[in-house]
Amino acid sequence: MQNNFITLLPPILVIILAYLTHRVVLSLFTGLFVSSLIYNNFAILASIKNVFKTIWDTSEIGNLTSFSNFLESTTILLFLFLIILGIIISLLTYSGSTQAFQTYVNKKIKTAKMAQFASMLISNLFAIDDYFICVSVGAIMHPVTDKLRIARIKLAFIVNSLASTLAVILPISSWSATITLNISNSNVSNLPKNNPIIISDPFYLYLSVIPFIFYSFIVISGVWFIIKNDISFGPLKKHETIAKETGNLFGGRKIEEKKIKRSNNKKSHIIDFILPISLLISSIIIFILYTGNYYMLGGSNDLLKAIQEGNPVLSLILGCSLTLIFTIIFLITKKSIQIKDLPYIFWDGIMFLAPSICVLLLAWSFAHILNYQLLTGNFLASLLIKYVNIKILPVLFFIISLLTSVGISSAWGTMAIMIPIAINMLASFSNMPQPIPVSLVPMIYPVLGAILSGAVAGNHMAPVSDTIITTSRSCKIPFIDLVKAQNICTIPPLIATAFAFLIAGFLVNVFPPKIIFVVSLSSGVILNFLILKFKNKNKPHPN
Repeated sequence: MQNNFITLLPPILVIILAYLTHRVVLSLFTGLFVSSLIYNNFAILASIKNVFKTIWDTSEIGNLTSFSNFLESTTILLFLFLIILGIIISLLTYSGSTQAFQTYVNKKIKTAKMAQFASMLISNLFAIDDYFICVSVGAIMHPVTDKLRIARIKLAFIVNSLASTLAVILPISSWSATITLNISNSNVSNLPKNNPIIISDPFYLYLSVIPFIFYSFIVISGVWFIIKNDISFGPLKKHETIAKETGNLFGGRKIEEKKIKRSNNKKSHIIDFILPISLLISSIIIFILYTGNYYMLGGSNDLLKAIQEGNPVLSLILGCSLTLIFTIIFLITKKSIQIKDLPYIFWDGIMFLAPSICVLLLAWSFAHILNYQLLTGNFLASLLIKYVNIKILPVLFFIISLLTSVGISSAWGTMAIMIPIAINMLASFSNMPQPIPVSLVPMIYPVLGAILSGAVAGNHMAPVSDTIITTSRSCKIPFIDLVKAQNICTIPPLIATAFAFLIAGFLVNVFPPKIIFVVSLSSGVILNFLILKFKNKNKPHPN
């Protein structure tokens, strides 16, 4: 294993290629092969074998041999969730249900600003999963925003900015279980038999950390501020100016969209859209509680315990499957679709996200090699965390997590790397006999908040980020356009978040967590607003 700077070459290469060629598949394949070459000491045949083995293992196709393994296959279940969600969207589109919703919304929404706020509101309602937001909101809202000459890149920016930032702070989401598991695997427990180094329930610790995920709150408030004040700069300004002046919503590009086939149904009502979507959200929540053994659903756990022990990925599949069956029966009964239409609808739904699924598989395979074979994140962390003043730990972990997330293109991979490092470092810095009660390690809250913030911020900056890929597909725009716009627009909240964590580090051990949270977050939000206002006034859009 090469524990040196060469492990940083593959992610840098992928980033450069993605920007220069605009071909994400080519960039990822190149990164996969180069990283595999480094891992195998430049043995070509062994490297090729390693690439395809990694793709095979990441896809978890081998788990299809048994039903129990299938239910434990996160990758397969997530891909299946995306496929079923695509089919549901295709059903609602073909039947005219989505059009009925859009017609209703068009009557209520008279301005571009209202349409953008509506996109923000729907993102909040769909926050149970970041992919759910990326896939659904863009597909549902772009016909509405198109009529008001809102550049597609602006809609994609709103959707992508909110997806991960909302999911990471929602306890009932696909993120919460992963974060809790990472904390638990870092020797945090309230059970002595687990030999913890810090005494705390992992899920309750995550709940306590949520207020310190400053980046999420700064970005959410920043998106609101951008919409309210018509702020625009960088590529976003260029696209918006072209949209207003010429009506071209793609920054001057000529993009031919596939014409959507619809049924001849003229009697679709808004309830045809709201009912399936409401069932989808509510059923996912119910299945999370059911798989978490909630007492009101026949189990023995209270609400928080059920959320902690629930299986969000399996719940996404079950909720989507139930919604799909219901929607088919409902629309056929209403004669909005016919049975003979189903093959086309299913194929259209599958193909809607099939390209994104292929790219996601490559991106996750690339992240796997960087994370587990080259140990790129570990090297980056060990390189930067040296001779550290404990007061700057939060801002330092934010920066390192950001760089790691960009480098390995995986927010979840970043959390898996950084959380154990942080918890063990804090336990060592405390100079207390272990296990240590979490109340005696107050720095743990801003530090873990910084790691989660950096992981999500990196998801906004990485050119092969899974949410960027999915959002660009949903909004039907070139992914590189969203990458460029998102990178520029992420700079103000990055600066503001770093400032907030710098303040938090100096306030720890001086004030209680509530005071630290209020002062630090308020400072970050205000600074972000000031930067956004300044950039909007002084920065012309590029030619």
